[in-house]
Amino acid sequence: MKAFVTGLLGLALVTACVSDYPPPDLPLQKNFTGAVERSFGPASTAKSQIHGIFIHPNPALRSGARGSDLWGLAVEDGAMPVLGQVSVLLEDGQLFYTDVPHSHDRSQALAGRKLDPRELNAQTTCGSLAPDYRFIPNRDVLCSLDQGFGLTFRRDGVADSLFLRPLYQSRLYEPYTRYGNARPMAPSGPSHGGAHINFGLNG
Repeated sequence: MKAFVTGLLGLALVTACVSDYPPPDLPLQKNFTGAVERSFGPASTAKSQIHGIFIHPNPALRSGARGSDLWGLAVEDGAMPVLGQVSVLLEDGQLFYTDVPHSHDRSQALAGRKLDPRELNAQTTCGSLAPDYRFIPNRDVLCSLDQGFGLTFRRDGVADSLFLRPLYQSRLYEPYTRYGNARPMAPSGPSHGGAHINFGLNG
C-alpha cells in the first residue's frame, strides 16, 4: 500500500510539472532568398597569400583501368583522373580544398565554397590537362621514360607536384594500332554475277 501511495504522489508531481511547463515557441520560417546561389559559388583565395599547396592523388587511379591495379600511367591511356584533391593553406591559417574536379556526376551543392583549381597555376610534364583536370599522357615514350608524368600547382612562390611513373607492361598496350582517317565505306547495291566473281570459288 505504501508503494502504491508513493507511486500516485510521483505521478501527480510529474503531471503538475508538465502542466505548468510552457510549450516552446515554434521556430520562425527562415528566409533562404539568395542563400542557395551564394552557397553554390566557389571559395575565392585571390586576395589572400597562399603559404602551402598540397596535392592528394586519386587513390582509385587505376581502379578498373584495363583490369590493372598498377600505380602509374601508360602512354596509351586517355584522359586519366589523377587528382583526388588539391588543398591550400592561407596566410591566416585557413585551409581550402577542391571537390573532386574531374567528377562529372558531383553535386554542385557539394562544390560550393570549395577551392576553384583555376586559381592555381597548373603545369604538366610529359602530358597535358583536359578542361576537367584529367591528365592526358604524352605518347612520347622517351619523355616519360626520362621524367615521368608530372602535374604541378603553384602560386605565390609555393608549389607542390605529383609524379606518376610510366607503365610499360605489355598488357597495357594494343598489339596493333592504326592512326589516321578510315577509308569511306563503299556504296551498297546489287552485285553483278559472272566469271569475274566466281573464279575464286573453284580452287
